[in-house]
Amino acid sequence: MRYCLGFRKDTGSVGIAIFLLLGLFACPRLCQAEEASSTFTLESSIEYALRHSPQMLSSQENVTAAEANKKKLFTEFLPKLSANYTYTRLDEDKVYFMDVVITPQDQYQFVGTLSQPIFSGFSIMTQYDISAIGLDIATLTERETRQKLVFEVKKAYFQLLQKQKLEGVARQAVIQLTAQAEVSKNFYEVGMVPKNDLLQSEVKLANAEQDLVVEQNNVMLAKSRFNTLLGRPVDAPVNVEDVLAYEPFAQAYEDCVQTAMEQRTEMQIADLEMATAEKEVKLTKTDYYPSIDLKANYYKRGDDPGLHEYPEMRYFQL
Repeated sequence: MRYCLGFRKDTGSVGIAIFLLLGLFACPRLCQAEEASSTFTLESSIEYALRHSPQMLSSQENVTAAEANKKKLFTEFLPKLSANYTYTRLDEDKVYFMDVVITPQDQYQFVGTLSQPIFSGFSIMTQYDISAIGLDIATLTERETRQKLVFEVKKAYFQLLQKQKLEGVARQAVIQLTAQAEVSKNFYEVGMVPKNDLLQSEVKLANAEQDLVVEQNNVMLAKSRFNTLLGRPVDAPVNVEDVLAYEPFAQAYEDCVQTAMEQRTEMQIADLEMATAEKEVKLTKTDYYPSIDLKANYYKRGDDPGLHEYPEMRYFQL
């Protein structure tokens, strides 16, 4: 009796095996890429916050809404076309002299209206000016939100670096005091130092360990605030690169005040809000003026939906 040992090629099984092997090799790379994505520089932090911050997205939507409102009010200057199609059914035809039907039982009517405002007492122009100022305010508010967000991100970034440095100092102090407490213990065991010195070293070590816990909590809070500003989950892992470059600021105080008075968005927004209030006062006075509109109507009537069997009446009216 002879036995044969053979192997059968299964393309489906081979494909699955290759997929699993590729997954095993790719998993460390994906994990490393995910970890690397959690490391932020100052520039990448600002860019990420501007793209994901809810406050920034909300201010951008306000600008879009202001633009749409301005376009809407601009249409008030344009002519408007409307149409109306009605159907009326009576109990019977109204017959008058010589059996002539004056009013049929079924009545269909189409009315087209073209309206063009000529003079509205400055209300349309004033409302359009207010919408234009509103767009400027929304744009400046978006810029102000951007500036505040950049400032807060920078502040949180450097606070996180500061807390991490303080945590490192506290950790180093624990290491040093642990070694010092060990030396004091050895000296006390051989009778070289009194017990009071040993207790003092142990107290210093305990205080240092407590300070380390405090600094670790401060680092966690700083990371949470940083993630919140960037629109990330509060407990998301995050690492920041240290900033070692130093650039001195040599501008004089008086120049800074003058620049702020000229370029601060709060000052510009306040001026625009005053202009808006003046326009609103003018808008309330528009009722003192007459309103003139040009309208053209087109009528067509009939006794069927096509409006062509009834003695037709087509005419324009101004």
